[in-house]
Amino acid sequence: MNNLERAKLDSYDRIGLFNLKHAADLATIPDYAGEKSKFDTIVASIIGAGLVQEDDTSGNTKTSGFTKKAMVLMVIKFAKRGVVKARNANNLVLAEELDQPITYIMRATKTESVQRAKDMRNAMNNNLTVLTNITAANITQIDNAITAYDSVKDNPTVARQIKKAQGTMALPPNYALTDTAVENMYNLVYSYFDDVKPAMVDELSLARQILNTGIRHTAVIVTVVDEAGKIIPPATVKDISNEKVYTTEDKSNMVHVAKHKAGHFHFIVSAPGYVEVDLEVDVKQGMSNEFTVKLLKSI
Repeated sequence: MNNLERAKLDSYDRIGLFNLKHAADLATIPDYAGEKSKFDTIVASIIGAGLVQEDDTSGNTKTSGFTKKAMVLMVIKFAKRGVVKARNANNLVLAEELDQPITYIMRATKTESVQRAKDMRNAMNNNLTVLTNITAANITQIDNAITAYDSVKDNPTVARQIKKAQGTMALPPNYALTDTAVENMYNLVYSYFDDVKPAMVDELSLARQILNTGIRHTAVIVTVVDEAGKIIPPATVKDISNEKVYTTEDKSNMVHVAKHKAGHFHFIVSAPGYVEVDLEVDVKQGMSNEFTVKLLKSI
């Protein structure tokens, strides 16, 4: 796969995380489940076709490429699930460790891909008390997938013509089908949530743009609540780096900056009747950086 194809896979991964993160809202949209099913099926085919290009078995030997795909999908599936739970628990270190694209494991060398899969597996297994949506049985599933790939990863290479017929030539039509499914998902999300959850629409829009450009923009999202987690009307977020002041949206109580520089930044978060907070954060390149600020009532 070339760099643009890898960028597309990263984008599909980002859209998959969006679907998981907003599953409850998306379930209320008629026809969305059908488009998501198309998307998931075709993305799986793309991953399979891509792996055929570098498949390393022949004859009757069990295909290591497909066992690698199974390992990658198994690890990333539960890692995505864990990212959502870790973020909700405000464990950003764990969330960052688990928030990896499919290519993080898939494009690594054989030995390194196994090690990366094991590292992510250990991060999940060591934090099951936080990741309550992952079970010991799920960890066993991951272990089995890693063992299966590790046992066949060093088998010999298939012929180039077979790779081309089953791999490279299968990719372009699948990309077109997947991009259509993404476009349909975006149109549905926009039509149902543009006026009530614009930040959610922007999030999918950003992933959709990456499909075509291969560029990941850096976003900053700040949600402002009181001690009990309730919405504070209206709050402001001042970006010290450029003196820009943003006001939270009434319905989501959220500030969404679609494009922001990466680095270390200070944001002053305030609201009438509440104690001002200096939010000091690291904004990471090519990610949707989300922060929740709790304000205390002033005396």
